[in-house]
Amino acid sequence: MTINDTYTQLIEFLDQPKAEYRLIDHPSEGRTEIVSPMRGNKASQAAKCIVIMVKLGKKVTKYVLGVVPGDARIDLNAVKELFHGTYIFQNPL
Repeated sequence: MTINDTYTQLIEFLDQPKAEYRLIDHPSEGRTEIVSPMRGNKASQAAKCIVIMVKLGKKVTKYVLGVVPGDARIDLNAVKELFHGTYIFQNPL
């Protein structure tokens, strides 16, 4: 599934029950503190989603979705400890 497919599905999902929403087109930025004012909200009102790869030894890999307020950071070492991981990596999408 491509990003455009996901976008189209989301719009269709919102349109079916006639949900009220607004689209705010802006260039892809990746930094909440820059995008939040474009959307008309504070960074603390936004949510950041971060995919984290946690290795459990050499053979097992888990992917964790971290969701935090836009003005917060994820403590990667805490995630590593929580999953008893041996290595952790955050993909800077």
